[in-house]
Amino acid sequence: MQQRFDPTKLQFNDQFVAGSNGSFSIAPSSQQVFNNTSVNYFDLSTGLSYNGAIKEGTDYFVGAALFHIRRPQVGFFDGQVITLNRKFAFNAGLSTPLSEYDRFVFYGDYFQQLGEKFNPIGIHAIQAGAMFSRDFFADGSQVLTGGLLYRMNDAIMPVIQFELGQFTMGVSYDININKLSVASQYRGGLEFTLSYRGFLNLRQSDRRQVFCPRFRK
Repeated sequence: MQQRFDPTKLQFNDQFVAGSNGSFSIAPSSQQVFNNTSVNYFDLSTGLSYNGAIKEGTDYFVGAALFHIRRPQVGFFDGQVITLNRKFAFNAGLSTPLSEYDRFVFYGDYFQQLGEKFNPIGIHAIQAGAMFSRDFFADGSQVLTGGLLYRMNDAIMPVIQFELGQFTMGVSYDININKLSVASQYRGGLEFTLSYRGFLNLRQSDRRQVFCPRFRK
């Protein structure tokens, strides 16, 4: 991983000019000094997922993962140790058909930060969602999915995505409902996604699909 920033694009408290008759005025430079403007580190994560079928057409999955195993240091100041804590994630989901063309998907996630000795620290997060999927040709070549996700005490996220062959395009938006909603006016982040399946699936495609099941969610 590499993280970097341009300090000339930042503005600090000591740059604001007082007594400017109510207008916004800012000094051209700050006394803030950065030892480093970039940091590089190696990050390691691992996870395991298990999926199966309750009955014909109704699938489920459960999974767990551990992120930032090495607890890399990510600070920009010399002499100050800032560590990226480990994060544990657990998720589960269920997908069941409503008709030959329609499918309902439900899933939930749980996240928890972990300390040096894998003890829970900080806050945890829980989110869940339900989505409806329409397969226009019953062969997976054109699928439209829409739904709503909820992150507890934080945000509501409408989601829509379209699968066309090997491509998947999606858009989601975070509607802020936590304490910051007064200042943010319920505005959050807009996210676009584009993915392509099968780029490295050149040989033994049937065997690879067994190892890497496709979750339509």
